[in-house]
Amino acid sequence: MVATEFIDFLNKLHVPDYIGVEDFADKLSFLYSVLVLMLCTTIVTVKQYLMSAIACYIPTVPSGSDFDKFLENFCWVHGTIPLLSNELIPQTMDEWAYFDDKYRINYYQWVPFMLGLQCMLFYIPRIVWQLICCNRTGTDIEHLVVVAHQASNAAPADRSKLVSHVTASLKGMLYQHREYRHGRVLEAKKRLFDACGLLVVSKRLGTWLAFTYFVIKLLYLTNSVGQLYLMQRFLGFNATLTNFGAKLADYMLSGRNWEQTRIFPRISFCYFADLRQLGSTNRYVAQCVLPVNMLNEKLYIFLWYWTAMVAILTAFSIPLWLMRLTFAKSRVRFIKKFLRINEQFHRSDKQLVKDFTENFLHHDGIFILRMISMNAGDVITSEVVSELWKGFYAEHNSTEPVGPEPSAPLPLADHNEDKALEKNHMARSRKSFV
Repeated sequence: MVATEFIDFLNKLHVPDYIGVEDFADKLSFLYSVLVLMLCTTIVTVKQYLMSAIACYIPTVPSGSDFDKFLENFCWVHGTIPLLSNELIPQTMDEWAYFDDKYRINYYQWVPFMLGLQCMLFYIPRIVWQLICCNRTGTDIEHLVVVAHQASNAAPADRSKLVSHVTASLKGMLYQHREYRHGRVLEAKKRLFDACGLLVVSKRLGTWLAFTYFVIKLLYLTNSVGQLYLMQRFLGFNATLTNFGAKLADYMLSGRNWEQTRIFPRISFCYFADLRQLGSTNRYVAQCVLPVNMLNEKLYIFLWYWTAMVAILTAFSIPLWLMRLTFAKSRVRFIKKFLRINEQFHRSDKQLVKDFTENFLHHDGIFILRMISMNAGDVITSEVVSELWKGFYAEHNSTEPVGPEPSAPLPLADHNEDKALEKNHMARSRKSFV
């Protein structure tokens, strides 16, 4: 029932059709991981608060009809002590105090809240990136990507309008960020940019958006790796057990259960040190069953592998984007591909294409076109690049001299000699006529 409702929820959100200024690794973090954690939170919450999460037994039950409920609530709040199969039950208060201090577990009551916290942590980088895309770039970049995707499925008449809208918005952003000032400081800044590239963060130089995206990538990676450590510490595992998910799976496949590992115990003990009745203090030992830990074990094994996969894919995506944006040849090759699709690239335009890529689009323009290509396809991207190229080409050629240059006027001496020759020629013509 929960799974059916969750699938209906996904269909309403149009998760498979989501379009945004993110690649697949980003979507794994802020979209799919959040949905997976929401599902896990729902399952654990239903099991924990609507069904039986703990059941405790005590041989000698004191008088009172509500003692069983009190016992279970006390053990749930205080925590329980798991004992291995070869360990004897403590007999004295000091022994119970030692086991209680060293082995008591009390994470299971906090599992839904921890899963909710993990869900929010996965989404925080997305919120930061949304604020940047909508408010700090001069235009709504996500809107451009969404409109480009709509153009890929639109009728020809609407398609042309949508492509023109994307092109005009992108061109306006690029012109808005152009550098119109001059001076020694700017020259030094450009020389530094030529040497360091993306490390020089500037909207005018076209590196601010691309650099910010790398910062968001690092946030996603830090979050994934940090959540692996967070799960380990929350469950109370040994600090050296960094790959606890793999260890748990190995224990489960090899038949080593909780009685040998003390990990996610199903049966544990609860010690009452001070239960006051009629002025006297009594001590009780209860044996408790934790069916919720069967669910927690499977969920955390899955979440460990899932989070590790997200961290690995995010780590691989960072150098991939570095290759796409930091190498000039890669940027120029990317633009040439779309110009060739529209048969607009000629060998004589090599330098002009390079100037178009480096001095007009910059890193930020290439980044946006990359995102349009990932979400809307190469055909729409080629049309956007074609429109941008036509405008740039026309603007560039308008500064060039059109037609042959006018010939220079003849020197004055040469001009007088030509007139004298013309007069002599006319005089000879009259004599011959006579």
